[in-house]
Amino acid sequence: METVRVAEGQHPIIKWAKTILEEQEYKVFSWETVKNSSYSVVLRFNTTKGLVYLKHMARNYSHEPEIIKFLNAKGIQNLPNIIAANKQERAFLTTDAGQPLAKRSQQEGNNIYMTKKIFELLAGFQQSCIPHTEALIGKGMNDWRVHKFPELYAELLSKEQLLSSILSVNEIRALHNLHRNFILMSKRLADLPPSPTVEHGDYHSSNILIKDENITISDFGDSIISHPFFSLRSFERHIRHTTNITSPEIKLLINSYMCKWPTYLDQYLLQEALDMAARLEPFTKILQNLRCLDSLKKEESTYLSTPSETIVIKQNLLQSIGEEIKILINFMTEYRYQ
Repeated sequence: METVRVAEGQHPIIKWAKTILEEQEYKVFSWETVKNSSYSVVLRFNTTKGLVYLKHMARNYSHEPEIIKFLNAKGIQNLPNIIAANKQERAFLTTDAGQPLAKRSQQEGNNIYMTKKIFELLAGFQQSCIPHTEALIGKGMNDWRVHKFPELYAELLSKEQLLSSILSVNEIRALHNLHRNFILMSKRLADLPPSPTVEHGDYHSSNILIKDENITISDFGDSIISHPFFSLRSFERHIRHTTNITSPEIKLLINSYMCKWPTYLDQYLLQEALDMAARLEPFTKILQNLRCLDSLKKEESTYLSTPSETIVIKQNLLQSIGEEIKILINFMTEYRYQ
């Protein structure tokens, strides 16, 4: 989005941010909006101590600073540094963590070595979070462990009005007829290693920040507790659609991630889990988009959201849900014959 100036800075969230920064001896020169949507607003402050970012979230995502602070307190690395958080205003301030990988890749080309480090970092981060899954759920992270997928699928089937607006009659029928296949697939993946942990939910090159070769994983609003390989498959899909990294190179990147998991885990079962995660990953995208839809309600959204923008976002979300359902139907149909 094109950068725009926030009018006069009179909103309470901006006043709070400026007050906090002044108390901590940051002199603010200027500020501007760098991201604006119904579920997330990001502002950049230019200060005497460098750039500072303010994030304001829709209610469905407002647990993010608590998640980051908790993980930082547990000694988990490569996370944003939070200056302050305001629970009432659903906002928090962070220091500058650098340039998004996406922008760096546009300027310098795709760096396979750096991308490999990011795949390996994801595996290490997810393993570090395994002991803390129950605590993270208690702090607001959605519990979408795979054994709960059949229940969540049944909830999807109950959304008749929504489904009829994005799918054909035959596609809705297929979604119902393949319910048993979905249950079998979910049950199998739930029984496979590794243990449930943080699934980032939005792991892509715009949420990976690099500064002086230090890597920071950002944007935990979409994070859930589920099977870790969903993050891998989502990142893989992103790379295939947005970069010129070749299929053999992607295979090497995936292997670098898989090799970071303990060798005592059965490698055959890990490979089976990787394959099954690819089949079920579209369902996680459906759930995330449904949550985004819910956040578009006026009382839940961000302070800069507008009715016209909300309509466009809703249309895009519905289109994405329909596309992911069709992908999922194909995967469930294929599973029928195994």
